[in-house]
Amino acid sequence: MHLFRIQFVVLLTIVSFHSSVYSQTNTSHNEDATPTPSNSFFAKSAGSPSFVEVTDVRGYKALVLVPTNTAEAVNGKFPAILFLHGIGESGNDLNLLKQNGFPRVLEGDQQFPFIFIMPQCPSSTEWYYTNADNITAMRNFLDDIHLRFPIDSTRLYITGLSMGGIGSWYFAIKIPERFAALVPVSFRGDGWSPEPAKEIPVWAFHGAKDGVIPPSKAQELVDQFNAVGGSIRFEMYPDGGHDASTWGVTYNNPDVYDWMLRKKKVILSAPEDDSREYLSQKFSLDQNFPNPFNPTTTIKFGLQERSEVSLKVYDMLGREIASLIDNSFAAGYYNYSWNASGLPSGMYIYRIIATSSNGNSQQNFTQAKKMMFQK
Repeated sequence: MHLFRIQFVVLLTIVSFHSSVYSQTNTSHNEDATPTPSNSFFAKSAGSPSFVEVTDVRGYKALVLVPTNTAEAVNGKFPAILFLHGIGESGNDLNLLKQNGFPRVLEGDQQFPFIFIMPQCPSSTEWYYTNADNITAMRNFLDDIHLRFPIDSTRLYITGLSMGGIGSWYFAIKIPERFAALVPVSFRGDGWSPEPAKEIPVWAFHGAKDGVIPPSKAQELVDQFNAVGGSIRFEMYPDGGHDASTWGVTYNNPDVYDWMLRKKKVILSAPEDDSREYLSQKFSLDQNFPNPFNPTTTIKFGLQERSEVSLKVYDMLGREIASLIDNSFAAGYYNYSWNASGLPSGMYIYRIIATSSNGNSQQNFTQAKKMMFQK
């Protein structure tokens, strides 16, 4: 299968890939290359934000942290991380989560930009067990949490370690429409096919010296995900075990959070006049409609084959205004609805750079279009 990548960009940015304590066994695409670490994620201050206990929602009890940093909020909505703990924190005591749940201190971190959601798994089950209806429980939990907190539903990221690493795969497979990205740590499969989650970008971590979940089990699931057409970056820590040598290193790596913020869940629809014959012959970018618009317009594009798609909007000075799409999609013709509320009236640019890879050859396709936002 040819791999076709689409990037909507206006300026070329050269990003250096920094070496670290791990070895990369399956690299991702260029836009996922590790960026220069941002120390802002680790600037700590005393006081808020702090965890609040949430015990009156359906599904699970939880700890939730709302950030004071609003830099990543859009229209009052924050990106959010759903973290699934390991088996040692299961039960009915949220203090277990406060003490040992997440291997990084978040309370008092005034620069952390995510709403952080940490539900507690009952001791009678595990995240991925079928002796309880965990799917319904998680659906209900997320529905209620979204009503309670200002979460951007297009920027919800799921991650977890050990039992939670397995569980994060499980929920991404069972309810893939919920998540913009998946970051499993110390994981394995449990007999299910990862195909339903193949549209979700994944950055996975494991320790080569993990004595609880053999690295071969993690690699097996990675191979299965690649086989069904998924996009995954898999990193193996040479000296990592089933402990903080893997978990702490991962969750204290600012690049992981930067990578999440570049991912957004996109809800696309196919036009009624979709023609498979037409789509199999060309890639396309249509003029947005309506144009001028206020405040919503639709951008249509066609994919001849499975593609990595990134859609960005720029002002007339070339400054990035919005990152609309950064994900993988199957062949087809799609509509993307963009709401420009909050932006000033004026002319904007959306531009496509498409790179298809066929063996050792590469082909590039570039096209740019203007659109007018007129209040």
